[in-house]
Amino acid sequence: MYLAGHSGIKPRAVRSSACQDHSRLHNRLDVVEKKVEDTVEKLEEELAILLDAIEAPEWGPLVDITGKPSVDILDGQGEMPF
Repeated sequence: MYLAGHSGIKPRAVRSSACQDHSRLHNRLDVVEKKVEDTVEKLEEELAILLDAIEAPEWGPLVDITGKPSVDILDGQGEMPF
């Protein structure tokens, strides 16, 4: 008992408990990692659906690629007179 207290070696019960805690921590991290991966997959799917919807022909007139808006949402109200 004297050597165990001064040699830095912990009793078997303490080491076993620490190993179990370490294992439980890794198991919980695995669960969190799986949930994050699932969430990312779902978000990627939703983003693909949104991009497909935006690129659809019916949105073409609203999404002007020339840089000029098709619809002036301010209707001239945002312009400053000079």
